[in-house]
Amino acid sequence: MLQRLIIIFLLTFAQEAVSAPSDFLPDSPLPALGKQTLTFENGADLAILIDDMGHSIFSNTQALALPGPVSFAFLPFARHSKEMALNAKALNKDVLMHAPMESIHKLSLGPGGMTSDMSEVDFKAMLLRDIDAIPHLVGVNNHMGSQLTTLNDPMRWTMDVLKERGLFFIDSRTTAKSVAWQQAVKAGMVGVQRDVFLDHELNRRAIQRQFLKAIARAKYSGHALLIAHPHQISINFLKNNLARLKDRGVQLISVSQLVEKLKLKRLAQASEQGYKKAS
Repeated sequence: MLQRLIIIFLLTFAQEAVSAPSDFLPDSPLPALGKQTLTFENGADLAILIDDMGHSIFSNTQALALPGPVSFAFLPFARHSKEMALNAKALNKDVLMHAPMESIHKLSLGPGGMTSDMSEVDFKAMLLRDIDAIPHLVGVNNHMGSQLTTLNDPMRWTMDVLKERGLFFIDSRTTAKSVAWQQAVKAGMVGVQRDVFLDHELNRRAIQRQFLKAIARAKYSGHALLIAHPHQISINFLKNNLARLKDRGVQLISVSQLVEKLKLKRLAQASEQGYKKAS
């Protein structure tokens, strides 16, 4: 009962509004608490993905030093992406490619950007070029993309390429209209979405609120994906708080571990449904 009251408090506290930059979707609300019967998982997994890697050796080195299986997404042609990705691999960290995708605000994407006016051939060629720019990839997530991720064809093309390369896709969910994870599921892949952004407000109180929200979501559903960025305040906060996750009943896992767990869960559900139909 005490654990349930604590989690309900965290869920309520975490719903406070946060200011949002141009290409940002606020975290989706957790289910209403009302009369609904809540079931809390015994095991709670939290995966943390640090985006926008590759610009700064100093901040990236600090981020890579974070304890535990934190995962990292590198912009394909940022100055230090290749070097930092190699360092991440040497530290046994997950390496993802942070794919620059068109925003509704038409923000500059930099090298490797993918846009809605590309043909299928050009789009896939650009995505392959981006993938080949980062060594030791296990997956891809979108950088911006509030326009492109709403379009079925480009997202289908994305999954075609990733499936062929044996990579997974993480929907950063910068728009509520994203169809990226649905297209991943249609392609026979695991559909994984970002649950919480840590640091769209760069002050400690807001970051702590978002961190608690990620913990609450993990405890509610059994897992959560938290996305952060290599800001000094974010790195310092995570450095000081990751070790405390265990005390809160939460296990830190890599993004690839989360994908594998969700894959196994989906297979188990499909098997159970097949058994029920056969019965």
